[in-house]
Amino acid sequence: YSPYHPVHGVGKYKKDHYSRKPHPGMLLQAIDDFNIRADCSILIGDKATDIQAAVAAGIGTKLYLGESDISQDVCIDHYTRISSLSEAKVFFNG
Repeated sequence: YSPYHPVHGVGKYKKDHYSRKPHPGMLLQAIDDFNIRADCSILIGDKATDIQAAVAAGIGTKLYLGESDISQDVCIDHYTRISSLSEAKVFFNG
């Protein structure tokens, strides 16, 4: 998680930070720390900001867990909406 928040953060944590979604900082750090191939990875998120961060980090498969598509107010392409985690199993090999 990111301890930073531009409004509700306290002290030095009250700011917009690269680790806070929709910025890809946490994902890029994990990709680097664990030698992950982003293009072969899958991210499942339940918020538009999760998918935005995945796009920015170069994640290959982006699954949005929600009852309806992401709002038209947020411009995001190339994600798949799923309504339950059981639907995600078709994206995994093995």
